[in-house]
Amino acid sequence: MAYLFSNLNDIKIFSADNLWNPEEQKSITDAVNACILEGKVKFIIDLSKIAYINSIGLSTLISILTRVRSAGGDAVLCGISENTKQLLLVTRLHNTFTVVNNMEEAVEFFQLSKA
Repeated sequence: MAYLFSNLNDIKIFSADNLWNPEEQKSITDAVNACILEGKVKFIIDLSKIAYINSIGLSTLISILTRVRSAGGDAVLCGISENTKQLLLVTRLHNTFTVVNNMEEAVEFFQLSKA
């Protein structure tokens, strides 16, 4: 698996085992756009299988977040490694993304945001 989209009620879950491939970035972006057209604007980005992210991966994450927020939704990162946490700090993106520890907290974020 390079990446996979699945559903949990009205939430779209994006899982990947790497984000290194520039050719997949367009495919991921196209898939996100298709989800948005279907009315899916709540995304959980599960990075628990990714130890390292490079600039291509960061660009992919930013693209997902930008597209989803522009459509009135949100995206939450979960399961990020220490290396990814450090990269988000260094690039000052830690304040841009909502980051939670695990999938349960990500689902809870969207349940609480309904209020």
